[in-house]
Amino acid sequence: MSRRSVWSAVFVLGTAVGLGMVAVADSQAADKAQPIKALLITGGCCHDYTNQKQIITEGISQRGNVVWDVVHEGKDGRDYKVSVYQQRG
Repeated sequence: MSRRSVWSAVFVLGTAVGLGMVAVADSQAADKAQPIKALLITGGCCHDYTNQKQIITEGISQRGNVVWDVVHEGKDGRDYKVSVYQQRG
């Protein structure tokens, strides 16, 4: 093995270790970050909202630090008014 090959291998190994350490540090910083608070308002007559709310919230939470509030109302009819929109502060 030539001297240049040895130094190339050392450089590649050092770079890989350095990148691995950065990835671990980023991961640890993300774990300590405050979660994003999200609101999902869903419901109605025409889709499978029961399963969709689970798929959406779990899928996003697996990819980011997100905590959910879910409002699921109005299982029948198209004219239902979700209570969250009726509240006045």
